[in-house]
Amino acid sequence: MRISVLGGYREVGGNKILVEDRDSRVMLDFGKSFGVWKRYFSVFVNPSKDSLKHYLIPGLLPKLKNVYRRDMGAVELGLWEGEERGLDGVLISHGHADHYEMLFALEPDIPIYCGELCLGIMKSTIKNKREFFNPGGREREFRTFRSGDLLDVGIKVRAVHVDHSIPGSYGFILETSEGCVVYSGDLRLHGTSPQLTRDFVEEARECEPEYLLLEGTRIGEEDGMGEDYVFDTCLNKTKGEEGLIVLNFNVRDVDRLGTFVKLAEELGRELVITEKWKGIVELYGRDEKLKRMIPTPDRHPFLIYGGEGENRIEADEIKRRPGRYMLAIDPYKLPILLDVEPEGGTFIDSQSEPFDEESELDHERLMNWVELFGFKYVHAHSHGHADGVELKEIVEGIRPKKLIPIHTESPELFKGLIGGDRLVLDRVIEVV
Repeated sequence: MRISVLGGYREVGGNKILVEDRDSRVMLDFGKSFGVWKRYFSVFVNPSKDSLKHYLIPGLLPKLKNVYRRDMGAVELGLWEGEERGLDGVLISHGHADHYEMLFALEPDIPIYCGELCLGIMKSTIKNKREFFNPGGREREFRTFRSGDLLDVGIKVRAVHVDHSIPGSYGFILETSEGCVVYSGDLRLHGTSPQLTRDFVEEARECEPEYLLLEGTRIGEEDGMGEDYVFDTCLNKTKGEEGLIVLNFNVRDVDRLGTFVKLAEELGRELVITEKWKGIVELYGRDEKLKRMIPTPDRHPFLIYGGEGENRIEADEIKRRPGRYMLAIDPYKLPILLDVEPEGGTFIDSQSEPFDEESELDHERLMNWVELFGFKYVHAHSHGHADGVELKEIVEGIRPKKLIPIHTESPELFKGLIGGDRLVLDRVIEVV
């Protein structure tokens, strides 16, 4: 049995974990490495979608045989021999791009296993749907699951839900010939549904795992602030506000969406979202477990900026009565404010704080918009990843024989959670 960390090694995101056992080869996630991407590409500098080597040479894709699309040059690059495919399947833990976006480069007959809601999220958010779901006119094969399902991907795999900043997130428990291997995906304990992660921890412990592949995005942090903190902070800062309230957050985060629905109700305001997010909100509204938390026509009516139908709203109406609305936009939609022309108000920034030079520049640009319209700035955010205290609880709960840190820039910090002889920092782990 061999475990190869092809992506997500000493970096946050870009997870690509290959597990090989006897004649079976299974990939855990196949995400985009934003670190590598930023090193070579930008909005205006892009690799060709038709050329595999544009992704192989910079390191966005690992060199694997009988895996990649032949219409992208896999044969010419010596990466395809015969007809037998090189993977039995790919398991996607959740619908964030750093865990799934590189799927477009795989041969479409390689089965992709993901949660039902995860597939819906991908369909709602991926821009080039034809290239992703039907490359070269060949339909990509997706097989969906729900929590507790036992999958046969050459290796037996149990999918178990976890709590993260996007619904439909899972961890995986693999039954290999050398014992149990557990993969966390992304998870936390301070969200609105910590029991989901605790269910995963309990199931993982029961299999007495040989290896735990555990994300460590925030291994060096300790705050554990949840959605109550976000709601209380925003409520305290917006009570008595007569101007427009603008929200900068990712609508795919159903917990945050629910927090702002609650805030709108408390303040007696109507929530406005852009046409871009209409599909994802409607997707969540069809899920029985999620619809109670989010805007739906029958429960929490919402308005669509620039949309069509009865719930459409335009800039002139928001401009005329700004104290009646909360406008949810993302940084790409900030020019909407040039049409609304608010005179003061409150700007709630509910995204992660800047963490590198590029995000510092993005934040500086956002603050220029805040200053331009005289907004009061409020930052209130709850992370989607477990902090160091939570990770310690997870490790102690699962009790793995060996721990492999992934999705982290500081794997050595895990020494504080598990004995040094049980911490594996190698990129390739082979058990004979």
